[in-house]
Amino acid sequence: MENQIYSLIGSINVSENEIETSNDIFLQADFFDDQHRRYAYVLDEGDQVLWASSKVYNQLILSSDIDVNRWEFFRDRSSPDYSFVLAHKVSWVLPSGQDKQLVMVIYESPTSFASKLRSFRQRLWIFLLIMAGLIVIIQMILIQWGLRPLAKISNQLELVRSGEQNNIEGQYTYELDQVRQSINEFIAQEQIQFQQLTQSMRNLSHSVKTPLAILKTLLDNEASIADQRKIYLQQLHSIESTTQYYLNQAQLERSRVFTPPISIVPELQRMITSISKLSPQKEIMLSVDSSMDPKVRMSRDEIYECFGNLIENAQKYSRSKVTLSIRIQASDLLIYIDDDGPGIDAGIREKIFERGYRVDENIEGQGLGLSISKQIIEKARGQINVETSPFGGCRIRVVLQKIEH
Repeated sequence: MENQIYSLIGSINVSENEIETSNDIFLQADFFDDQHRRYAYVLDEGDQVLWASSKVYNQLILSSDIDVNRWEFFRDRSSPDYSFVLAHKVSWVLPSGQDKQLVMVIYESPTSFASKLRSFRQRLWIFLLIMAGLIVIIQMILIQWGLRPLAKISNQLELVRSGEQNNIEGQYTYELDQVRQSINEFIAQEQIQFQQLTQSMRNLSHSVKTPLAILKTLLDNEASIADQRKIYLQQLHSIESTTQYYLNQAQLERSRVFTPPISIVPELQRMITSISKLSPQKEIMLSVDSSMDPKVRMSRDEIYECFGNLIENAQKYSRSKVTLSIRIQASDLLIYIDDDGPGIDAGIREKIFERGYRVDENIEGQGLGLSISKQIIEKARGQINVETSPFGGCRIRVVLQKIEH
């Protein structure tokens, strides 16, 4: 209705005593007509109707007593259908220079308004339905597009399962690439474990074959059992130690991927307390910054098996003391085990990690501890080597990956 008043103002010419209108205003569709019961008229300061579109005089009488430039909107309760009325007072400057105050009035039946409202609501519902349909279609497209990388990973896993490839390949988003790396790490670990299991079974078969052949030969020999007792015991001990070695290996065959990180310092402290009781005269010291709490991806059993062997070995060959030091270097955790014993010659430092190898045959042992420790550390993606201790003895240097969280 405001637009119609502005159109009315722009379409009239005011003189001293009359108002002339342009016919263009009546040519506009759905403007002033009887069909929609929409009318307009102009009042002067004396409440006289200077101009009217049609059929207005007997329908409404409105006072011109309103402020200039003010808008008045109300419903005409004297009409049967409570028509809408909008009035606006303007100050018109005549050619003579005088101001003439006029009131522009638009009178509209609520039937027309209700018709427009219904039409608007229909268009609004149509628009909302179209938008809802478009949103659903867009969401389906986005979901389909978003699930494509997952379908690609699924296809890659099927290729891995069928043996056509060894890991998941391709480019993915950052989040899915982390998943891809974890799955590939798990697959690689499973493949390594399978290979190790196969190799262990071959080694076990080969290791037991020789003692059994010797026992069979002895049974076929006519010599007395008493004469062969020592050989029997040696071969049975060999079979027992070999079997125990591979049982320990089977127990430690766990996936590194799903092993939760564990704080290593408290475990080492408890281990040192226990091992120190074996030889109280030999001091075992732990050197570590109190603010450090490094974590490694190893199980508690693996920590005890691995470092228990290393600390016991150092204590066994030391003269008076063993020192265990922990340092952090970038993303690595360095663990040094130093003793003041005779040390190990450079020529045999690699051999001491071989299964069954013993540096001193006079010291009790089966030569399996260092070999087991090395395998545990390598499974944890670490390294172990032998150096010379600052005390003149042997230094075992272990490098493990430090887990941040």
